[in-house]
Amino acid sequence: QTGDFNLCFTESWGPPYDPHSYATGWFMPRQEAHYAAMDGLEPPVTKAQLNELVTNVLSEENEVERQAKWTEILQEMHAQAISNPMWSRRVPAIWNKRLHGYQSGQQQFDYPMHTLSAASGSTTMTVAPAAQTGLFVTAGRLDPHSYRPNEFFLSNWIYEGLVQYGENGEIQPALATSWTASDTTGGGQKYRFTLRTGVTFHDGADFNCAAVKLNFDHVLQPPLASGDYHGWYHLPLHITGWACDGETFEVTLDAPYYPFLQELSLIRPLRMLSPDSFVN
Repeated sequence: QTGDFNLCFTESWGPPYDPHSYATGWFMPRQEAHYAAMDGLEPPVTKAQLNELVTNVLSEENEVERQAKWTEILQEMHAQAISNPMWSRRVPAIWNKRLHGYQSGQQQFDYPMHTLSAASGSTTMTVAPAAQTGLFVTAGRLDPHSYRPNEFFLSNWIYEGLVQYGENGEIQPALATSWTASDTTGGGQKYRFTLRTGVTFHDGADFNCAAVKLNFDHVLQPPLASGDYHGWYHLPLHITGWACDGETFEVTLDAPYYPFLQELSLIRPLRMLSPDSFVN
């Protein structure tokens, strides 16, 4: 390569963020190093054109076409030496030899400690996590709707979403037991979620459709769809409405958006808080 350009050494965030949520994060000013690095992109694929390519592929429903479009995007990033290398890996875990049975989680910050068993000795375990701020000294706000200085692995132990990300990328039921998707007359999509019954929050409040709607109301407040908050992924940009139909929760999108269920499984921001956790 010749000319003025910048280089970003990085790993991707791994599933279920990669590639869609990870790639949309490139275009957030003040959030990721990619934004500055991509100023060096040269024709025929400039920063603005790459942004358009990423936005378009998120609505591609044909898996073969989707794969071809992502290949074009990632190869262009490599060819212009903007992101080198791009890969993901699991976060390593080390445990005492008397412990066994641990199974790695399915996404970043997912540490399923309940899978550990003690072969001998005390069943009290000390966890020494890698914290976002270096040495682990605090859990942060424990607000699953926000970011730093939260510790996401703790939020993941406490809060659940409508769906969860399973082995081999399978979207599995969580607080929703099932869902359907249908096309709307305006070219968008509507998802209907059947909610799990008989569930209460830790404080005793009932989990129901009103609680789900309140959480969506909070996360999807218009100011929070900006790049400084939830705008790093495109789900808030595509959701046009959400409501309760009895105890069925409905979400309407303005266009087909293939990562929708995957992004609902992320550890933040659409995990469910008790309605009694909100003020005013």
